[in-house]
Amino acid sequence: MATAKKAPAKKPLPPALASRAKALHEASAATHLKAARAALARAKGALQGAERGLYEMALALRDLDAPKLLAAIGYATIYEAADRELGLARSTVDRLRRAADAVDAERFARLGHTRINAMLALADATETDDTDAILAEKTIALWPGGPSFVVKGASSRALDDAAAQVRAHLAEEGAPSDRRGNRPAKEDVTLAARLTKALHARSVEVTVTARATKPGAGARFEVDGLDADGVTALLAALARPKARTP
Repeated sequence: MATAKKAPAKKPLPPALASRAKALHEASAATHLKAARAALARAKGALQGAERGLYEMALALRDLDAPKLLAAIGYATIYEAADRELGLARSTVDRLRRAADAVDAERFARLGHTRINAMLALADATETDDTDAILAEKTIALWPGGPSFVVKGASSRALDDAAAQVRAHLAEEGAPSDRRGNRPAKEDVTLAARLTKALHARSVEVTVTARATKPGAGARFEVDGLDADGVTALLAALARPKARTP
């Protein structure tokens, strides 16, 4: 039976050639690394540029969300205008505006509206008033005495998972539905809507929003869209004589 012939062993390269091959390999790897980093930097820059554009869009939508302006272009609501003119769904409009209301342009561009909304959803879920801490990317406790969560560097998926964990914990603890999460009470939302309607009746085109503070505490009411004309109209309305009661 014939035996298989062994392949001749490869002779090592001469030291000079080996050194040359190593240098060429390292130079090629360095070139690839430089090109990859440059492409990644361009991609990140383009993404931040897109987020800045979305921030400006959110501000423009907020400015447009006034009955007189919408009526001037033939629309009843900002959602109808955004759908017809920009192809934006109602949920997209709400997410963009909420993210833009929460942070400034620089942080909006750096974090991205998707991650900001995930951070706000986590703040909604937790019992404490930790919105500012979460947006500042600080480490928080998911509930009093509960596990810590490192917000800095957390992905949108991780933030969503943390919010789900909080909701599951509160459900297990049997917390009342109005205590599950950092949300304004229904009566506060109604009060904000009444004030918005009353101001509109006095030609003060603003939107009043009830923002939750912490469980058991009253909401904080924010006035959005109050420009110089609105301030003038509001002052004029306040200056009117009070109606006498019989």
